This record gives sequence, structure tokens and C-alpha cells, in this order.
Amino acid sequence: HPSIKADASKRAWARWKEMRIHSVAPDVMAYGALIRIFAAQGRPEKALELLEEIMTQLSMPVSAESVMNGNGEVLKSLDGDEDGWYDNKGGETVRVKPTSLLFTSALKAVAKSHQIATRFSGGKSKKHRKRESITSYHGRLARKIVILAEQAEVEQDDGFVSALMLCAATAGDSSTCRAIYLGS
Repeated sequence: HPSIKADASKRAWARWKEMRIHSVAPDVMAYGALIRIFAAQGRPEKALELLEEIMTQLSMPVSAESVMNGNGEVLKSLDGDEDGWYDNKGGETVRVKPTSLLFTSALKAVAKSHQIATRFSGGKSKKHRKRESITSYHGRLARKIVILAEQAEVEQDDGFVSALMLCAATAGDSSTCRAIYLGS
């Protein structure tokens, strides 16, 4: 039901802001949940903001010994998994390791947004020019996400490739979609 989904996204955003107010560092699961919500809503700008926040945080200098234990192994998160957050020796959280799923969800947000924008631009005059600008805008967003994924050195798995193909297909570019498929 749409109202339940809308309510869930409002609650998720409220919890996200609450985490920030109380200085609770979000982990990769929290980022992923929020980006998936933005993907379902077709809000790629918000998804891209979160990805850029992760990338900015990822580029902060951290010494090797702060994320390694005495045996030279990467420290585990509080739950024992390597889920993206690493705790240094002082117990401070130092970094989020981006996953392919984050970038896949952001690409799906671009595709959904493009689909919605194209649907609502159908009744306008000069529609071809309008659609070209919509496609160009969403193409730039998708390009930024792909570049961020390459910078983060995440594995571009089948889901990522599928989402990238979805972006191209939503734009009506079957030749690019085919090239992505053949290149993967």
C-alpha cells in the first residue's frame, strides 16, 4: 500500500536525522537502506548525496595501524562482520567501506526518476527537446555514480550491470544497453 511505504520512508528519514543529532555513525546497512528508499521513490539526487558523503569519508586519511589489529588483520565491526565500519583501537568508528549494492541502488534511483520524468513530460509542447534534456540530466547522474563506483573500487557485479542497463533502457538507448551487456 502506498501510504505504508510513504510512512516507512518518513520514519527511516526521521531515524537517520536522529542518528546524526546524537552523533551515531551510520553503517553500510543504514546507508544502503536509505539509498534503497530513495531508489523506490525515484530520488537519485539524494542517493548521490549519500554516495558522495561515503566517498568523502572514505578519502579521509586513516593510518594503517588504526584499522589493523596487532596481527595485521583488519578489525571487525562490533557485530564481528566486515560490514563496512571499522573500529579503531580507541573504539572510534573510522570509515564505511562502500558496497556494490549501494551503487546499484543509486543507479536504480536514476532509472526510476527518468521513468517518472519521461511519463510526466509527455503532454508538453516541444516534447522532444524536453525529453533530450531529461535524458541528458539522468545520463550525467548515472555517469557520476559509475565514476564513484570505480573510485571506490567496488566489484561491478551482475546487479550493478543490470542497474546500469536499466538506466540505458529507460532512456531508450538500446545500443548502449547492448554494449553494456556485451562488455560485462
